[in-house]
Amino acid sequence: MNVYIDTTLSNGFTVSLLDSLKEVDSISVEQVYKEAEELLPSLQLLLSRNNQEIKNVKEVWVVSGPGRFSATRIGVAVANALCFAASIPMRSIKRNSLQETVADHITKFAKARVTKHVEPVYDKAPNITKPTPE
Repeated sequence: MNVYIDTTLSNGFTVSLLDSLKEVDSISVEQVYKEAEELLPSLQLLLSRNNQEIKNVKEVWVVSGPGRFSATRIGVAVANALCFAASIPMRSIKRNSLQETVADHITKFAKARVTKHVEPVYDKAPNITKPTPE
C-alpha cells in the first residue's frame, strides 16, 4: 500500500491510498488554507477506514510542486517527517498542470526515483520580505 499526498492544488488537497498502481481510496478537502489542520487527520481517517496502519505503507508519494507556498511546504514536510519517522521510502514528482489527476500521476510516480527526502517547489518566489531599493 502506498500513500499519495498532493497539497499543490489551487483549491485544497488530496490524500490517497494506492495498491498495485491503482487508487483504492482517497480524501479530498476542497478548502484552501486547511492543510495544516486537516492533512494528518485526513490521512489517519483514510488509513483507518481501509484497515491499514502506517506500518503497512510501503512508500509515500508526494507532489512536490509547484504550488502555493504554505500548502506545498506543509505537504512536503508531512511526507518527509512521516518517511523519516517510520523509515518509509518516498518518491516525488512535479505537477505539470492543475488539471492532472491522481491517475495521471501514478505512472509518473512509478518511474520516479526513490529518495530519502524531498524539497518543495513553489509556484513563485516567497513574498516574505520588503524589496530592497536599488
